[in-house]
Amino acid sequence: MKTRAKILTIIIVLGIFGIVVSFSLDLLYVPLPLPENLTDVEISLERTGCFGTCPIYTVSISGNGTVTYQGERFVKTLGVQTYEIPTSDIEQLVGMIYQKNYFSLKERYEVGATDLPTVITSVRVGDEIKSIENYGGAGPSQLHEIEQKIDEVSDSESFWIE
Repeated sequence: MKTRAKILTIIIVLGIFGIVVSFSLDLLYVPLPLPENLTDVEISLERTGCFGTCPIYTVSISGNGTVTYQGERFVKTLGVQTYEIPTSDIEQLVGMIYQKNYFSLKERYEVGATDLPTVITSVRVGDEIKSIENYGGAGPSQLHEIEQKIDEVSDSESFWIE
């Protein structure tokens, strides 16, 4: 009977420890400092085709505020568009990329289906470089949030949504 009580106590203690650790992971996040020079920042997002009419375009954001959009198919605006956005938007985007731990995510996420679009994001901040392929939207929620933020900051939706 005493052995059973010890085992039960150990299980309870380990369970509580596991719960505490899982809730504490967000508290352990230490934000990396933003780069001193935003010219060391390049962020891009590419949306590929699917069997249907998925918008196909690429948007690239430079740290100096230059955005280049290239619409290919199933978008309102075809061709290349270049424009400027505030560097404060880029700082906010880079902060989110660090906060969502983009550089620790896997390089590819995929669903077991065919003919779905892929979203390819690439981020370079100084010497840190990472690209992620997200086929069929299989990536984690923080990746989706980053993808949406890139579209939002670059205002790319104004070129492809009719």
